[in-house]
Amino acid sequence: MGFTVHLSRRASKTLRRLPREIRERIINRLRELGNNPFPGDVARIRGLEDAYRIRVGDYRVLYRILWDEGVILIFRIAPRRAAYEG
Repeated sequence: MGFTVHLSRRASKTLRRLPREIRERIINRLRELGNNPFPGDVARIRGLEDAYRIRVGDYRVLYRILWDEGVILIFRIAPRRAAYEG
């Protein structure tokens, strides 16, 4: 089953501001998520229901799986040190 990948306004804004090389790496990983919501380096985020993260270099992509809608919602893209704050 394929998923549709949606970015929150915050994640989209962050992605647009990243250097081209990093942005392209993240976009490629997002495409992969549409086919497989649990790639090899996925980790569950404690304290949030159906929330996960993947690593892309020094960046973390945080997302939720909305099973009923067939959607993966990317809610945060941030450097590792800041990914889990507020």
